Amino acid sequence: MADEDPSLESLPILDNNRLTELSDGDMDFLIDLMGDYMGGLAELYDQLKAYAFLHDGENIRKISHSIAGSSANIGAARLSQAARQIETDVRHSDGESAVTRVRQIEDIVFDTREAISNYTNNSRF
Repeated sequence: MADEDPSLESLPILDNNRLTELSDGDMDFLIDLMGDYMGGLAELYDQLKAYAFLHDGENIRKISHSIAGSSANIGAARLSQAARQIETDVRHSDGESAVTRVRQIEDIVFDTREAISNYTNNSRF
């Protein structure tokens, strides 16, 4: 069974440097980008949970890879790393650990959504 990696806690939920780089001074663009990300994340996370329920390792790997990449692009460092860990578990034929990690990242997904919501709400002023 996978233990939650304590190094995840050392990663920021949102990487402010990445957000600054992405916005390039255009907050409307960044807010739109984050909205698109949040919509995609909701769909991907629902799929990930469904595949975990089915113990479908190949699709868990594919969806985890997508979440890791899109999260890295938007600066959601902690979620990106957590998704990479799931992908690594599947690649090492450790499906049970991958399924356990899918259940464990629910809080990280929630924290990421909340941080993005707070960031975009505070950036509108």
